[in-house]
Amino acid sequence: MLGSAFVVLPLGIMKNIKILIFFLIGSISFSQSNEFLDFYPLSVGNQWTMLSQFDVPPYEEHYFVSVEKDTLINDKIYFKIKTEYPFSNSKYYSFERIDTLTSQVIRYDKYYSIDYIIDSLEAEGEDFFTAERFHSIYPFNNPTQCYWVKTDTILNIQTVIKAFQGINNDWWPPAYILAKGFGVVEILGTQWRTELVYAKIDGIEYGTPVGNIKEESSLPKEFVLTQNYPNPFNPSTKIKYSIPISNAVRIKVYDMLGKEIKTLVNEVKSAGVYEIEFDASNLPSGVYFYRIISGTYSEIKKMLLLK
Repeated sequence: MLGSAFVVLPLGIMKNIKILIFFLIGSISFSQSNEFLDFYPLSVGNQWTMLSQFDVPPYEEHYFVSVEKDTLINDKIYFKIKTEYPFSNSKYYSFERIDTLTSQVIRYDKYYSIDYIIDSLEAEGEDFFTAERFHSIYPFNNPTQCYWVKTDTILNIQTVIKAFQGINNDWWPPAYILAKGFGVVEILGTQWRTELVYAKIDGIEYGTPVGNIKEESSLPKEFVLTQNYPNPFNPSTKIKYSIPISNAVRIKVYDMLGKEIKTLVNEVKSAGVYEIEFDASNLPSGVYFYRIISGTYSEIKKMLLLK
């Protein structure tokens, strides 16, 4: 009978069969975790366009996120992600990967030369985990919670979404939502909200592409000095300001005693929105103030350096 036949195969063929069986088992294991990996589609060429709406000028601003390439860091493959803000003419880069065994999204910090978790894709409603999607403060151990999981429509596609929030304090980090097949689709801060308006995932487009928003945006109508980001920070932070007319601008940093620490800007600027960086690598932890003076406009804001 065929079922009781015993055939002796050559050693080479037996080795190939073992390799094939190992490959098939590995493929089955990987496919079981794909439902979680789909919540964060990392592939070269993927693109996202986000629209941020603020309670203060400029009120609306698009920014663009794209996966540029994969690269090798410490024998691990990371994806280089570019985030571009045309309105302020600035770009930021990050290096991220997904641990397929744990379904955790890992980001590499070049300053500290370490990995840290920014998301746990397997998290369900009310699950807690340690992650730092928005912070840049070592040791990156902010408690995070997945609040709920539900079905919703994203860019006319019905999918599963998960809501997350850091629970370390009341105002930071903001809440955000991951959607299966899209990644981050919404971020909610105290005075702003960001949502996904266009995506290109694995060659398929969703929503309507947005052009150069810098050309579409009007010049600011008033003087504005925004809160630095991130805050608290270590060792550097960004400060954005806008001026409605060409004018001399001076921005200085002071310590708690009112001693001048550094001059960040001291020149004539054309009307527009600007962003500068304050590097406090050589300063101790503490509260600092930054002040802008432009014509009759003057404003002071507080920031916190934590090392």
